[in-house]
Amino acid sequence: MLRNFGRWRKLGRLALKSSSSTGKYGNSHRLNAHRTHRFNRPIIDHAGRVLAAFIPAPSDSSYVACVDRAFAKMMAEGDKANFDAGSLRHKRGDGFAAINVGLSYGNGHTKPSRPKLGRHKHLVEALLADKDMQRLAAYQDGGLFLSIPRPRANPGVASYTLWHPKAYRYYKEELDKLWEACPELIKPLFFKSIMPTVAFNIGRKVATRKHVDSQNCPFGWCLVTALGNFDYRVGGHIVLWELKLLLEFPAGSCVCLPSAIITHSNIPTGEGDTRASFTQYCSGEVFRYIENGFSTDAMLKAQDPLLYAINREKRKTRLMKGYEMFSTIEELLRGSG
Repeated sequence: MLRNFGRWRKLGRLALKSSSSTGKYGNSHRLNAHRTHRFNRPIIDHAGRVLAAFIPAPSDSSYVACVDRAFAKMMAEGDKANFDAGSLRHKRGDGFAAINVGLSYGNGHTKPSRPKLGRHKHLVEALLADKDMQRLAAYQDGGLFLSIPRPRANPGVASYTLWHPKAYRYYKEELDKLWEACPELIKPLFFKSIMPTVAFNIGRKVATRKHVDSQNCPFGWCLVTALGNFDYRVGGHIVLWELKLLLEFPAGSCVCLPSAIITHSNIPTGEGDTRASFTQYCSGEVFRYIENGFSTDAMLKAQDPLLYAINREKRKTRLMKGYEMFSTIEELLRGSG
């Protein structure tokens, strides 16, 4: 449970005040370890709202084969990419490449764009076109199951829509506005997912260090799938630091979390094991651009000072409105989440 969520969110990053929080990946002896691999595990705060969720891989042999092939494809393409040393050292960790693809906004740009793929163009196109990666992305998203009575229908599908339907609808409605206003940006990464951005963490020993993804939408979820051949009881766990949770994270399963506000990391895998991952997400700045009538704050202030002032006032209540996007268990059971 996470108390005083609003106050905590306002502070941004909250260091876990524990002697166990000093390591790059973190020690686990003060964390609550949970075995998760067989069941859906919603992570609930003191008000009963689902802040994050663990979604197990389906009990389907074809899905297991899909996970294995997707990992093999990622490794094969990564080997051909011949990453330089600089590509293997970054905010998320060392020893693996983090390739971000899709919709981007910020860093001085006046509108969202899709950056050129550069020298990794072939790798990215190969992974996005891969049928197994497409299936894994669809499982993360679950958009095809939006109309199913949740969560009674099938608790092994519809990761995002099952547990965070209000935010899913918000993403869908707002991004549809963007595609209509900026048709040149329409280019789905995965045909059965609404998410406009993906990160491929490519390597044989992927374990992210403690970090938050501060540019992502704070009340939206990052959808993370683990890949590889590793003993999930020994390593590969995901650590959710403010929640003091250590979760087993087997290959093919999915963890959904608000990565902009919860510090997270992975425990390294055991000797001889291999692990990679991929994540779908969306920048929070994209939604601000849409809210501004497809304009930056500076442009809106110059062109329409009144609307700019109205939007600034609305942002004072955004924290609570964002928090209310997280459904309670009761709402999900009633199908009104």
